[in-house]
Amino acid sequence: KADQSSRWLPATEVFGEGIFIQLSNERLKKWENDNGKFLGDRLNHIQAQLGAESWISDRFSNYRDRLARFIMVHTLSHILMWGLCYESGYSAASVRERLYVFSDRAGLLLYTADGDSEGSLGGLVRQGRSERFAKTLTSALERAQWCSNDPICREMPEHGPGKLNRAACHACAFAAETSCGYLNALLDRNLVVGMGTEVIGKDLTGFFDEVFTQET
Repeated sequence: KADQSSRWLPATEVFGEGIFIQLSNERLKKWENDNGKFLGDRLNHIQAQLGAESWISDRFSNYRDRLARFIMVHTLSHILMWGLCYESGYSAASVRERLYVFSDRAGLLLYTADGDSEGSLGGLVRQGRSERFAKTLTSALERAQWCSNDPICREMPEHGPGKLNRAACHACAFAAETSCGYLNALLDRNLVVGMGTEVIGKDLTGFFDEVFTQET
């Protein structure tokens, strides 16, 4: 921790590029309200874990009051990270995330930052242009609808670090350790794309369910 009287902070110079995506807070609130009961039941164990006295609480307790939207945004970040790697040519370990999730706004930054010029080749910036990003997002969401470990992955109980994950595994939503700042925890694919028609009695609407409804 830097001394409050210090007039400098340690830093390194890196070269890179990135895409910042801001989500509609109005749509996020509507999604939370429409799925309030299901989200509460689905995430109650995780809420309890974040409230317990442990390293989990020390690291993640700040997100208790906005848990559903944080998990949704975090999972979307990982899904998009994989999609952008396919399209831009960067390796999966090169793209990193920075999340900005608050009660009145939410967004995410996917970026590459390295000590040389590799991070400034223009691949991510090009994918962020409106004429290309919609296709990249749709393709990433379509891939997230099905995991090679489904239906086990989709219907899995709490698991992972501190049992903070639901529908997420190495085949669909986990990112490289150097890319994720949250230990690959607080992930749930169902909050992004829904539970799928194969799940009997599904009550959850994924945040991006409308994308697939419009296509059909």
